Amino acid sequence: GGNRRLATASGAALAGVVGTAAPLAASLPGPPSTALGLLAAGTAYAATRTAAIRRLFTDVTEAPVLVHIAWATADALHRAGLVPRGPEGVSLEPDETGAYRVELDGVPRAASARFATAFDEAVSPLTSPRYVVPRHILPPPGAGAALRALFRRPAQNAVVHHAVPTALGENRRLADLFAAAWNTYVSTGDPLYTRSPEGAGVLAAQAGGSPLGVTTAMRLTWQ
Repeated sequence: GGNRRLATASGAALAGVVGTAAPLAASLPGPPSTALGLLAAGTAYAATRTAAIRRLFTDVTEAPVLVHIAWATADALHRAGLVPRGPEGVSLEPDETGAYRVELDGVPRAASARFATAFDEAVSPLTSPRYVVPRHILPPPGAGAALRALFRRPAQNAVVHHAVPTALGENRRLADLFAAAWNTYVSTGDPLYTRSPEGAGVLAAQAGGSPLGVTTAMRLTWQ
């Protein structure tokens, strides 16, 4: 797998370090074999840690973004007192067509509709929301990204913006509630007022484009 390929490449690098480290080892205090062993151990630790970081990158980039956004939406609506349940009530299930059905279970019809509307706004193309929030997109995992993370030099991530739902965008206090839930479940970042020059620029740059590349269809079911 990817980890095995990374370990093989790291093993080759380790062999190169050991093969050229004899002059450096001779200059270090203590027996040459001990110094050379310390160099090899340090390099092996770096290779192991790199593989672990690469695995973490893979886990993050494979996370289901839709359900994370659904959790954030339900959490913010619940904290604002607009629905009686939070993220624990969210269900996401695929159907036979490959589409996903996202619902807030165990709530009255009005609360279910409120959640459905808010979630639809959060994943749909930007129109004219009062606030937007950023979602940072991790690059595809690879040895290069893992090594940058190991040495605390991550690459700049791409950013797309999502609408703060209308019910949570009426004022800054509600927008901050949504942003706090967004930071917990989806991505870091503060809400951006779209009537500001920066916010207007975001709307213009993303006009008509879906932040997720998905199409939504709202259906209200009652059981």
